[in-house]
Amino acid sequence: PQMVALWSAEGAQKLFIVHTGGGTVLNYVPLARHLAGAVSIYGIQARGHDGQAPPQDDLVDIAADYVARIRAVQPTGPYLLAGHSLGGIIAFEMARQIQAAGGRVALLAMFDSALTSDDGTPPDGDAKLLAEAVTTIAQFLGKDAVVSVDELRPLSTAAQIDRVLDALGRADALGVDDAARLVRSVLTVSRAHLKARRAYQPQLSPVPITLIRARDAAHGAASSDETLGWSAVAAEQVRVLWSGGDHVSMMNEPHARELARTFGACLARALRQA
Repeated sequence: PQMVALWSAEGAQKLFIVHTGGGTVLNYVPLARHLAGAVSIYGIQARGHDGQAPPQDDLVDIAADYVARIRAVQPTGPYLLAGHSLGGIIAFEMARQIQAAGGRVALLAMFDSALTSDDGTPPDGDAKLLAEAVTTIAQFLGKDAVVSVDELRPLSTAAQIDRVLDALGRADALGVDDAARLVRSVLTVSRAHLKARRAYQPQLSPVPITLIRARDAAHGAASSDETLGWSAVAAEQVRVLWSGGDHVSMMNEPHARELARTFGACLARALRQA
């Protein structure tokens, strides 16, 4: 399913949190556990993981599709939107579309999403996508499996996939068939999202942005801009906060607890003003 209930709290406001480049919402599970009870949390997964439909590769269309899906769950605002990495960029476009249609967004939060820099356009291509997929899948299952970009870089894509599957198998993270299906679908979806990310031309948006950055992340040329490029398309000043870990590990234990405290305070503030 594309809409996944990560946490249900009866009568509570709903938070919609958008997948990262790989298209799954596995990386949000630690954060959802720490936020338990404050809001109902719905993760939006990408199309393309079920093998029935191809992944989407136009970011404006992706956002429009997701806006329709969240309206099916919550017909009117105010809306709470969030996303990590590419998910934050999609959430930005969703918020812009909602506002343009006369709706209200009470919170737009991004977790280390960069509008400028190589975030979403990794120079190591499939190697980086697959290395991050191993970390996400293994940590979600409570296993320890790591494959480095350096290890994958010289290999063909087929050999990279074999190396990743071997690492997950040795960590007893997933059965062979399940791991193969998931890794291949993550790679296919990631490639489509990479195309969407590169082609996206954001428009100016009046929706206030809260950007929670990872203290240990490197964003290349964008590091000189604390807002990671968002100030160029934000009508209001971007609110920048910080949390522990790097671009990937900020979502995982032990850093997820600190992220939940920082983000939870933003949620509480938005709920009071909603």
